[in-house]
Amino acid sequence: MEKIGQAMPHMNKVKQFDYQKLVQQILADPDIAAFISREQLSPTEIQRSISKFNQYITERDRFLLEDQNYIAKGYKPILVKNEGYADVAYEETPELIEQERQEAIRSRLNLINLPVSLKEASLAKVDLDDIGRYKAFELLTSFVADFPHYQKAVYLYGDFGVGKSYMMAALAHDLSETWCLNDSASLSELCFGC
Repeated sequence: MEKIGQAMPHMNKVKQFDYQKLVQQILADPDIAAFISREQLSPTEIQRSISKFNQYITERDRFLLEDQNYIAKGYKPILVKNEGYADVAYEETPELIEQERQEAIRSRLNLINLPVSLKEASLAKVDLDDIGRYKAFELLTSFVADFPHYQKAVYLYGDFGVGKSYMMAALAHDLSETWCLNDSASLSELCFGC
């Protein structure tokens, strides 16, 4: 067993944490430097913000690398000035905004006695390989473009399997993208003339 007097000199050789080096690395980050310049932070505000700058760098790197441990999925970390120091805030990504918009559209559609797959129907996805569908397609696109100042109703008819239900579901979907109707009854009346 080693005596304490002999072990003590070896303990001083343990690498110590260099705070100043860490601060220099943080302040050298391009995002941090741009934020300091843009917000014109004083040296005191910079010192108060070091931990938040470090948090921002850690969260930004996790976000950019799509780390599985990143908690705020769909939100991008940003730096903001908060009462004399920097703080980390989170803003929605365009992907999250689009996902929420699509979910809102799907939740507004209440297709009764139709397949769930028709919730994704859209006039942009209508297959125009059949010449007979083209006139109906033009009518429906005009209806959507001029809504609510268009005629009172649209009536589609045709043989079994030509796409009437798909086109009406597409009409409902496209209208729900731009018009938030208050209840499914009004949407059903609009689309199916009940």
